Amino acid sequence: MSDLAIKSISKTFGTQTVLQNVSLQISSGSTHVLLGSSGSGKSTLLKIVLGIVQPESGTLSLAGHELNSSNRTSWLQRIGYVPQEGRLFPHLTGDQNVRLVAETLKWTTKKLNHRVDEVTELVSLEPELLQRFPHEISGGQRQRLAIMRAILLDPQLILLDEPLGALDPIVRADIQYRLREIFRHLRKTVLVVTHDISEAAYLADDVTLFKDGHILQTGTIESFVSNPADPYVTQFLNAQRSWEISHRW
Repeated sequence: MSDLAIKSISKTFGTQTVLQNVSLQISSGSTHVLLGSSGSGKSTLLKIVLGIVQPESGTLSLAGHELNSSNRTSWLQRIGYVPQEGRLFPHLTGDQNVRLVAETLKWTTKKLNHRVDEVTELVSLEPELLQRFPHEISGGQRQRLAIMRAILLDPQLILLDEPLGALDPIVRADIQYRLREIFRHLRKTVLVVTHDISEAAYLADDVTLFKDGHILQTGTIESFVSNPADPYVTQFLNAQRSWEISHRW
């Protein structure tokens, strides 16, 4: 089981409070979306879960194992991360980008080749594209490589930070579909940050809406519509009128 428990997390940068006593319980195997406008705190929470930002207070645990200063490296090895725009190393081929961490961990060539073949098929990427450099392929193909890199080590938890924001609508819809199929196939615990309601509705089992560093509501998009916990919930939904159409896919 890979439940993620976020308990009483608070974070400040200088005099600005970014997160205020945030607690979430994310069930093993579920996809949970952190939704909110820019500056709401959702990306900071994702970076805290990743272990690259230290909170002032609160605890994190994954599958019952709490993050602390002594286990940060092993914590990172249990997490797959897809950052904004993929952030592939431009001087490495796609194949080298995907293999980098596994090679650092001294995986055997046989094991690594087999796993690369598996994830290449899973993301529906043409194998010959692995030999190209990031600038030689499209944005959608680069994002597929970033997803491959994130899932290669078979992590317990997958984090995605605005993974599709820079893509055109057709490519974005295609990769949204592929991501949902990957999540269902792998049955991993997934945490996605986005500001896009249609993306949240399409991908998530549950959604948490942030405003000014605190949680306004957690539940399904349908519950946000039928039983908003705050007027801002309705305001946020109404600001993206196209989400209802997307949700009918």
